[in-house]
Amino acid sequence: SFYINTYYWGLSSTQIGGLSLSLYLGLFIAFAITPVISRESDKRDAAVRLSLFALLFGPAPILAAMLGWMPPKGSGDLTIALFLHTGLLFVALISVSMLCASMIADITDQNELQTGQRHEGLLAAVMTFVIKATSGLGTLLAGVVLDLIAFPGAVVAPSPGGESPTVAVDASTADALGAVVALLMLGLFALSVWCLSRYPLRRDQHADILVELRRLSSERPVKR
Repeated sequence: SFYINTYYWGLSSTQIGGLSLSLYLGLFIAFAITPVISRESDKRDAAVRLSLFALLFGPAPILAAMLGWMPPKGSGDLTIALFLHTGLLFVALISVSMLCASMIADITDQNELQTGQRHEGLLAAVMTFVIKATSGLGTLLAGVVLDLIAFPGAVVAPSPGGESPTVAVDASTADALGAVVALLMLGLFALSVWCLSRYPLRRDQHADILVELRRLSSERPVKR
């Protein structure tokens, strides 16, 4: 995000700071709508649809810029457009994360029915490990991408206006950065859609599991 916003979109550090506030827009909307989505539809289907939205919507600004449909780079209009885009994208991504957490909670019920143990701690540990591993792999992948497009590493001194130090990047390198990021977003979001579509537990199946767990619980002898 930092490289794209700085070198592809030409935003200043102040504009990037304002852009980061879009996270809160996405956060509040996601917290409002995700419980409704979870109640009204199958969690897996909802997560897949939101991921498909991210697949199509995520790289849209870069693709639009390639076609000359975005405001001038570094402009206030571009900042507003990116703010709205990032906020809506965060809505989808945060909602997917919340749905996945709820889907894992459903798996604990299934696990309890099959094994007699819920293993919430184990599943939570796996989830945390996956998040940490994904973050590390993302950082590694970002470095590989910068090497592949021969992104320059020479640092230029800060400007008198106090802007952060930048590197000298020509237009072709910036365009290559945008193109690679757009392709990666398409590929990685497509992978997430495929993974989510393989989640086996459906809404009616989970309802049956809960009924069976309640039945087994009622049949257990009460310890005195």
